[in-house]
Amino acid sequence: MKIIIKNNLLVLTIFVICFISCNSNGIEQDLKSWYNSVVHVPMDSMVYLSNKPYDFYTKAEFIYVIYVDSTSCSDCAIKHLSDWSVFDTSEKYGNERLKYLFVIAPKPNQYKHILDMVRGDTCFNEFTFVDTLNIFERKNPNLPKNKLLHTFLINKEGRVMLVGNPITNPKIGSMLSEIISSSRDSQQSI
Repeated sequence: MKIIIKNNLLVLTIFVICFISCNSNGIEQDLKSWYNSVVHVPMDSMVYLSNKPYDFYTKAEFIYVIYVDSTSCSDCAIKHLSDWSVFDTSEKYGNERLKYLFVIAPKPNQYKHILDMVRGDTCFNEFTFVDTLNIFERKNPNLPKNKLLHTFLINKEGRVMLVGNPITNPKIGSMLSEIISSSRDSQQSI
C-alpha cells in the first residue's frame, strides 16, 4: 500500500512540475511577444463619464494601461482605482509625463452597475473608460489572454515598454522609474 501511495505521489509531483513549467513557458512566450507591440487605445469609442477633457493623454509621454476584461472582477478593479493615485502625487514619475488609464470591459449584464460605480467615483473617473463594445480587445488582437499581462506601460507611439503592476511589484516600480528617468535624461541631452 505504501508503495502505491509513493508511486502516486511521485506521478502527481511530476505532473505538477510539468504543468507549472509548461504554464510559465507560455507566460514567457506571451510576455516576449507582447513587449514592443503596438497598442491602440480607442478612447473615442468607449464611454467616458468625466466632464473633464481627456486631451491630457495626448500630452503624456507614457500611459500606464490597466485593462480589465469581462472575465475579471470589474467591481474589484474599480475599488482599487485610488491605488494608482501615487502617479499623480509622485515627482519621480514626472507629473505630466506619465498618466494611467483604466479600460474596463464589463459583462453586458453589468454595464449599468459599472457605469454607476465609475460615475460615482468623481476622483478617478477622469482616468476610466468603460468599453461596452469590446472595442479595445478587437483593436488589439495581440492582447495576451493572461490577465497578469493586462497591466502595461505604453509610450507615445503606443509601444509596450513594460508589463506588470508597479504598485504591487517593487521590481516593476523600479523598472518604471528607470524608464522615466532614462527618457528624461535623453530629452535633456538633446
